[in-house]
Amino acid sequence: MIKKSTGVTPSEILLANLCDGTFLSTWSYANPYNEERKEFCDLIAVFEDHMFIFFDRERNFKDDFIENVDVHWQRWYREVVGKQTKTCHGAERYIRKNGKLFLDNKGSVPFPIKFDKDQVKIHKILVANGAKEACRHFSGENVNGSLGINYSDSFDPKGQPFPFSISIDRQNPVHVFDSHNLPILLQELDTFQDFVWYIEEKEDAIKRFLFLSYCGEEDLLAHYLQNFDPERKRHFLGVPGKKVDGLMLEEGDWNGFLTTPAYKSRKKANEKSYFWDMLTQETLTLALEGRTGGNSDIFNGTSALYEMAKEPRLARRMLSQGLIDAINSFPDNDKGFVRKLTCISSYIPTVCYVFLQVKWLLPPEMMKDFREVRQRMLQVACGATKNKFPILQKVIGIAMEPPKFFQKRSQDFILLQCSTWTAEEAEFYREENEFETMRFFLKDNLTSSEIHVTEFPDSSNRRS
Repeated sequence: MIKKSTGVTPSEILLANLCDGTFLSTWSYANPYNEERKEFCDLIAVFEDHMFIFFDRERNFKDDFIENVDVHWQRWYREVVGKQTKTCHGAERYIRKNGKLFLDNKGSVPFPIKFDKDQVKIHKILVANGAKEACRHFSGENVNGSLGINYSDSFDPKGQPFPFSISIDRQNPVHVFDSHNLPILLQELDTFQDFVWYIEEKEDAIKRFLFLSYCGEEDLLAHYLQNFDPERKRHFLGVPGKKVDGLMLEEGDWNGFLTTPAYKSRKKANEKSYFWDMLTQETLTLALEGRTGGNSDIFNGTSALYEMAKEPRLARRMLSQGLIDAINSFPDNDKGFVRKLTCISSYIPTVCYVFLQVKWLLPPEMMKDFREVRQRMLQVACGATKNKFPILQKVIGIAMEPPKFFQKRSQDFILLQCSTWTAEEAEFYREENEFETMRFFLKDNLTSSEIHVTEFPDSSNRRS
């Protein structure tokens, strides 16, 4: 069982809750400790080959700050941004030197996620709280109270001459969010893949441009979401079709984007995708409690749940729709044994999901046997799927009683690694699939359908 910290201060608790939503609870940990039994950072999230190190700091401005704004601003900057930026860099050095992490201040509970100190990509994030109202009071043009950000080579570590505008060294960047845009970032980019795509594109833009300047992180996000490269199938920062030396964004882009049909249609269409999150999180919670069976390593990338967590929000729309359609179309009959198999493609072409629903009316004392039989059926279904679609390198199996008839149900997950598929394995699953209770893809009632999803069902960006 792993007991996680939920944060100490209100802002840390908010950060922990938001990161549990984006990274899921198994890969996001608040208040870890270093080998000296000191708090390493406020939150760390590790998934695949990415590590996100968060520092959360707060200092409020006094009511009379406007009378001597330059002095108050410099003090705030030094305490909240200047010192903590150095701490961010120190945390990265600690990881690179193979420093160990723990979940408790006694050093008795090791950090559960393995990573390669030389290969992991470290992203440093500082959440700077306490300036929102002062920022809005200082300038009526700052509609959200967000901090202005400028990445360039003219960074001066000794001070920041312009109140509520922060210059950051583009050669060693730290991401600075604030109390207004932190929730926006982690709620709009609320999967690991979506968040890391944004951070990677931003860090690439910082290197590519001589300067990157914007009035609030939310405005940069609006620019990012409204630019899409159909060839790479990725959002980007910059000017379509033009090579520019720098990028400067005006105030209020995010507020304007919120009013567009494009944004509203995206938000509405995403609602169904959270079925995927619910299905995943139920079992991840059991993993943290030490209540999952099997020999998979959910924390370190050898499990079905790990693969499911990789899916971005748009793909989760498609996957959720496929699962919901399969659940709703489960046969309505009184037969003692009924099963339904559904295959749904991942956004990764070589990955496929197999969803098996089994209704078998048995007395309670035989339910253990039922689980064993269903797990065997699921394994054979995954192998049969690989034989049917040779391009696949991973098949993820999900099995449960049909939710259409069972409010309380059990779940089984299988990850079939099949990038190297021998003739012996292919023959084994072909033979296993010949049994009458199996026969996946061998019956005449097979149907296929296509699910088309677009990120913005209404692509219009006009403001309403």
